[in-house]
Amino acid sequence: MQNQAFIVTGADRPDGRARAEFYIANGARVMLVGADYAACRRAARMLGQRAAALDADVSSAAGWLGVVRATLGVFGRIDDVYNDGSIHDPAREAGPSPC
Repeated sequence: MQNQAFIVTGADRPDGRARAEFYIANGARVMLVGADYAACRRAARMLGQRAAALDADVSSAAGWLGVVRATLGVFGRIDDVYNDGSIHDPAREAGPSPC
């Protein structure tokens, strides 16, 4: 993983942050993306110079394009994406499934 570049979504939550920590511990560089940008920024500061945080909405194609462009701008490459981000609609999830 040395010098590879990863995008980690959901980096504002424990699973995504743990994955980012793993990548960095193994020599990678990581773009942290999550719904809570402030949490991603704090994590990036803690993880050091191999981490960067981005305020982005990955619920749309345009949002993803922005993440890709920003990551390429910072790291010059993208080797993989760890997509731990999600969108939940609790009202929909709580209802019965149609048969």
